[in-house]
Amino acid sequence: MTHIPPDTRRRLGALLLGAHLRHLRECQNLTSADVAERAPGPHRVSAGDVSDVEAGRTPVPAFAGLGRLGAVLGACGGGRIALADYHQVLAACQREDLGAALVDDALAWPHRYQLLEQEAARVLLAATATVPGPLRTEQTWAALSMEGDYGVPVPRAREFSAPSAVPGAGCELCVMYRADPLAQPGTRGAWQRAVAEVRAAAFDKRIRRGGATEAVVLLDEGVLYRRGGSARIHAAQMGHLADLTRHHRLQVRVVPFNAGALLRYEMAELDLGDGRTVTASLGDAGVSYRDGPDPSLRLAMERSLGPDISGELLDKAAAGTLRPPRRGW
Repeated sequence: MTHIPPDTRRRLGALLLGAHLRHLRECQNLTSADVAERAPGPHRVSAGDVSDVEAGRTPVPAFAGLGRLGAVLGACGGGRIALADYHQVLAACQREDLGAALVDDALAWPHRYQLLEQEAARVLLAATATVPGPLRTEQTWAALSMEGDYGVPVPRAREFSAPSAVPGAGCELCVMYRADPLAQPGTRGAWQRAVAEVRAAAFDKRIRRGGATEAVVLLDEGVLYRRGGSARIHAAQMGHLADLTRHHRLQVRVVPFNAGALLRYEMAELDLGDGRTVTASLGDAGVSYRDGPDPSLRLAMERSLGPDISGELLDKAAAGTLRPPRRGW
């Protein structure tokens, strides 16, 4: 059996794909030994091999080059759609090895990001145009969907059910991911709605449990002002944020217009709890990852308003009494 030396750098691609493989396995109550036993003869793997690739210690491209990735995916019930999804990320891993950012725009990118965010010790989210996904009300989701923005419609996972022909157990996301029908656009949209709901539930659990604050949200001041749409929906969204900051472990900090710190797009800074920080830039069709904190987020944090003042601004936005600053002559 060819030996693959552990990758002590633990590339981002290895961490992402490894965590996803672990989730696929654990969702079916399989052990690493179970997966090793199910893998076909020509591509035998040991329980240690499975553990190493799940932990990001084994370079996934090398693992795939030996034909083992397909064997492990197959042992977890993944079909051709799952294998194609992984191979798309493997191409991005090769670019990462050359020093580029890791861009995950393959089919399951929302779920892989959600898993990484859920497992992070601390989370910093930044938003420029609207409230970050896990903190949006259903009415805000619906309004954004009607406007054609932000890709994913209101997250109602109950709107779809996995085909009964799909064998195996697991969470609804994994059952659908392992099914070839996920290649159909309509089914993919329903699956993305389910991922959004799971992300929101995990984030809500994070901010409601005891202990120190683990989640901070940087809001561009412009988010506080309604830019079209329903005043009622906007007020309810601001009130929801204000309530969360008062009663749960969420800190919201407003970045003023005149702070000189530009939030360029929706971003996340994830403290993985092992001395490593990962920055993610989220878009409608994928996410770009880089190691380390982002300087623009550091500057925005330094120049943001404190939690108390930010909370007062949220209350005013909810009451409809917040007026935008005058500009121009």
